[in-house]
Amino acid sequence: MLALDYRLAPNSSLAEIIDDLETSVELLYNTIIKGGHFGICGRSAGAFLMLQLTKRLKEKNQTPDFLVNFYGYTNLKFINEERTLLPQKISSKQIEGTELKKPIWDDPLMSRYLLYHYAVQQNLLPSFYGVDFPGEFALSKEILHSFPKTFSSASSTDEEIPFRYSKMIGRSIPDSLFVPVYYLPHDYLKESNKSEVQVVLDKLTNWLP
Repeated sequence: MLALDYRLAPNSSLAEIIDDLETSVELLYNTIIKGGHFGICGRSAGAFLMLQLTKRLKEKNQTPDFLVNFYGYTNLKFINEERTLLPQKISSKQIEGTELKKPIWDDPLMSRYLLYHYAVQQNLLPSFYGVDFPGEFALSKEILHSFPKTFSSASSTDEEIPFRYSKMIGRSIPDSLFVPVYYLPHDYLKESNKSEVQVVLDKLTNWLP
């Protein structure tokens, strides 16, 4: 199993981030995978990038054998919807020291946590991502229909990513499995001790080829 870091917004645009991932997978495909079986797993924004990457890989006849989607999404329209993710307001002063220009690939200490929530509260995500219009990176049901089989899961009470996305992915991609959970937070994988999460992980283990 390999984990791929990718550049973070707003220091890099969404287009640049996807380009980087495509280059990384191209290298892996030519040096390690070499036409063998492989799958891709993504969580939240990582799942969105996984779906974007799969579209490009299909165009190069390098389609993964399977995908694992945890609370991902297929377009950016929801980022313009009003969402309350934190009860407190983040001020511009609180993010003054955050690096916004130099390329950054990882954030292990979650130092950019406030920056993300500030962008959500101020409706800055489109400019952070370098997106001109919300449908720019949309994946239609027709495109998804040609994707490899996919395991999807999300929480019905997800406050960050609309639950409808994972449901739609499960319905649009043939030979797929959608396993919902109920009344858990967005990133419920962090609560792996809960029985509901263990059920999802057990179903994923049984589903994997």
